[in-house]
Amino acid sequence: LTLWVDGARYQLGYMLIGLGLILSRRFNFHYGKFIQIIFVQSIIIICIAWIEFFHVEIIEVMYGIAKSEMKNTTLAIGSRLISVMGNPINLGAFTCLSLIVFQFMYSAKRVSRITYYLLIVASAFVCFFTFSRLAMMVYFFLFIFISIRNKDWFVVAFACLIVLFVASTLSVSDLATASNINTEHLINRVAGMLEGRTYSENIRVIHWAAAINALDNLVYFLWGLGFGVSNPSMDTGGFIVENAFVSVLVETGFFGLFIYLSYILLCMMNLTFRKKTMGREARQFCIFFLIFFVILSVGNDFNRNLPFVLYFWLFTAGIFVQKNGVTK
Repeated sequence: LTLWVDGARYQLGYMLIGLGLILSRRFNFHYGKFIQIIFVQSIIIICIAWIEFFHVEIIEVMYGIAKSEMKNTTLAIGSRLISVMGNPINLGAFTCLSLIVFQFMYSAKRVSRITYYLLIVASAFVCFFTFSRLAMMVYFFLFIFISIRNKDWFVVAFACLIVLFVASTLSVSDLATASNINTEHLINRVAGMLEGRTYSENIRVIHWAAAINALDNLVYFLWGLGFGVSNPSMDTGGFIVENAFVSVLVETGFFGLFIYLSYILLCMMNLTFRKKTMGREARQFCIFFLIFFVILSVGNDFNRNLPFVLYFWLFTAGIFVQKNGVTK
């Protein structure tokens, strides 16, 4: 029962909100206003992360507990940034979302070009020092994809990111001292991203297999084990999956996963073939967001992770809402 309540609270509830907004004829989603809110949040979160890098004491002030006593905040490399996101995984993911938000603000001419690139450098720095390999890969992929799509100062922006990446990897002495970074472990972790065993032997893959093996009869395979069974916050009674699609399969079975994937595909088809139903900036933002959400969902339970699950159902609901032919 506890697992089901958690599933309803973190997954089913937001799903119903999104579907309810789609069915509501009065709903008109204004992407610009909502993204401006996330933009302000991004600035605050990134600024706090920078302060945390040089003065870790700010974490104890905000959380009321020493960072060294918190879970998942340190690796052999050194201390991982968490800002106000609770853990480095969420912070890394949020920096990827911030990149998309910054691109929207720049395309809508709400920030200058210089400000845009400064924000990219600042968020890339924070993303790297979360030491989340998946977040780093997604950030880099989104950066390349956005730059190619916009055809705007690609060489300059790419050079800035490469310089930042190399400087961070080599670890300038002052930065290494500030965050107690072990340069050897850092280089090994980054280099390991290119090795196949990093993924085949990853603990996440073991979790996926254990969860899927629980579907040991036809009924479970078709209908799943119920909402909440994939629950990383539970010590007993559930599965730690760390993959949104495997989570949906385990909880709702083959039929649930089919519907979930069909919904995402339908969103992409609407964005691709019905260009006149949305403004250019909003449509582009949604494309980038879906890419961000799908890739990160492979390594995290983003279908139940706040605030990302809320953003997913709000942004995708907006795709299907039409008023005077345009969703702003």
